[in-house]
Amino acid sequence: MVKTMRFTLAMAMMAGAASGVAARPDYPEVEPNETKTQATPVGLAAGDTLSGNSTGASTTAPGAASADTFLVQTATLAPGIYRNRLTLGATGHGATIRGWNQTAAGIGTTDTTIQTATSGMNQWYGFGKGEKIYYRVTGSASSTSDYHAALDVSPVTPTDLGTFQAGQIVFNTVAQGHTTDTDMWVYDSNFTAIPGCGNDDESIAGGGTGATLQSRLTRTYTAGTYYLALTSYNFANNLQSPPDDDFLLGAVLDFADAATNSVTTTNQNVAFAVIDGTGTTQFSATKPGAFDIVWSKFTVAGTVVTGACCFTDGSCQVLTSSQCSSQGGTYAGDNITCLAANCPQPPTGACCLPSNTCQVLTAAQCATQGGVYRGNASTCATANCPTVYIGTNLGVPITDGGPTNGTPGPEATATLNVPSSATISDIDVDFMITHTWQGDLAVKLVGPGGQSVDLVSRPGVAPPKFTPGTTAGFGFLNDNYGNATAGASFFADDQAPVNGVYDNNVGAPGVGTATAADNVSGRWKPVQPLSVFNGTNQQGDWKLIVTDNAAGDTGTLDQFSLHITTSGGGPVGCYANCDNSTAAPCLNVNDFVCFNTQYAAGSSYANCDLSTLPPILNVNDFVCFNTKFAAGCTNPCVPPP
Repeated sequence: MVKTMRFTLAMAMMAGAASGVAARPDYPEVEPNETKTQATPVGLAAGDTLSGNSTGASTTAPGAASADTFLVQTATLAPGIYRNRLTLGATGHGATIRGWNQTAAGIGTTDTTIQTATSGMNQWYGFGKGEKIYYRVTGSASSTSDYHAALDVSPVTPTDLGTFQAGQIVFNTVAQGHTTDTDMWVYDSNFTAIPGCGNDDESIAGGGTGATLQSRLTRTYTAGTYYLALTSYNFANNLQSPPDDDFLLGAVLDFADAATNSVTTTNQNVAFAVIDGTGTTQFSATKPGAFDIVWSKFTVAGTVVTGACCFTDGSCQVLTSSQCSSQGGTYAGDNITCLAANCPQPPTGACCLPSNTCQVLTAAQCATQGGVYRGNASTCATANCPTVYIGTNLGVPITDGGPTNGTPGPEATATLNVPSSATISDIDVDFMITHTWQGDLAVKLVGPGGQSVDLVSRPGVAPPKFTPGTTAGFGFLNDNYGNATAGASFFADDQAPVNGVYDNNVGAPGVGTATAADNVSGRWKPVQPLSVFNGTNQQGDWKLIVTDNAAGDTGTLDQFSLHITTSGGGPVGCYANCDNSTAAPCLNVNDFVCFNTQYAAGSSYANCDLSTLPPILNVNDFVCFNTKFAAGCTNPCVPPP
């Protein structure tokens, strides 16, 4: 509610004036002030107070039971580091410092609690720049007395770490004699937070392992003075987490030039090491009290020397020698330009792409596009790329399994017909499945001759996987095979260049090493080798069969394709193109005339149904040819096999 200067406060001011001592100002709340946009603005210096009354925490309805939000701005001081504390009297009220949420996509728009008062105290740091924060007081039905929060301001003297060599410098809390979940940020000589120069959790991208909650910050520094803010999680300023941070969800403050911590734990070990071009220096450090930040000063001297860094993909960047080494490149020398370095380019070769086309690419480019690399210096003319046969009209329902774990539900089957005859030398399978809980599913391919190959087998479920009453666990809880949004399928490929079987050491001891992932795609080795089909005839119906083996989740089989390479080179022929025509339409009435001629001549080509009992050539071959002609071919202008 709207406050006026209280009689008691006025009397105190009069008494102070009478005694010659100036009373510090008090700044009452002004309703409505439930939210940030309605916040009561107050400018506070050391000793000033803000006040109000609240018997609730509502941020939607004004009045006595609503939260009171203040936009607090501290007084301008000489440049330096200052600890600011607002402490409530013992009136039963609570207080928080506010901020914004953060997601992997960036800073959000949700009002978020950064810090909750302990013993009535909230704390943040500033630099004498007139910093701002949002401060919110809430009450309860019993907090009927007016509250007062007084500001205390104390200067902070940072610890001097000494001088380090210009170039790449690493601040690291990993393996420093503690397991504290740390958080850090570096500020420049003007006490301004450097964008992107912070780390909460170390990551592989940042030069770490990504396995701890501790910090590793690797950046390049030119000569100058800097300040390090180090504390336990969560440290907050107004900046977004950098992309090489393994945790991107820490809440942030609304305004620049303020910093705070959210943890009340005291005496936390936050020892760290600094690594520069001269070696490693270790420092002991302790976060002594609630919400404390350990501040250090360091100096960087010298010149950052850079040069061309050549990478295996033929690209080049100008980096320091240590940066180049850490990123897996080859350093060409100090002050060498990329033009002068003339980085060697990787070899190229034929890449058979999932789109049934071929391009000359590097091995890395081919893998990025989901293709199969045929080797250095190979050409598309000799690549013998597979022909892609694509299933249509799928969306086959996958019925729930169970009720006992390990009990399969009905088979969800997609059938794909390969119309032409040819001998298989290699076969890959790709599919997309929409289904929650990957570990429920088993996927197998059945060929025209009845051969069966398991492609995926309940990943993450320990053997036995299909024994009701004995099977334990439900395996990978992630969703879907293939990424429909990205147009990326799950491939089963005996020659998968990177991935093994999509399973882990629990589900496939000694074989599977996969990490479960939603919408898993790319090339994976099948549970059983697809090479069982090598040397067989491709012609006929192929079936992809999916079963759900546990209750609670269903889905659909959305896509199924075969990528078949045949012996003898070249793409699989089009059987119905009897006259070898190359001008569209390649399948036409002349092919029927051609087939009649071949049949009359007793040609083996006319044995369309591949019969082995006499008479080899019979009326069924005419029916077979009509069927193949009607089905068409993926490549209709290719001669018959």
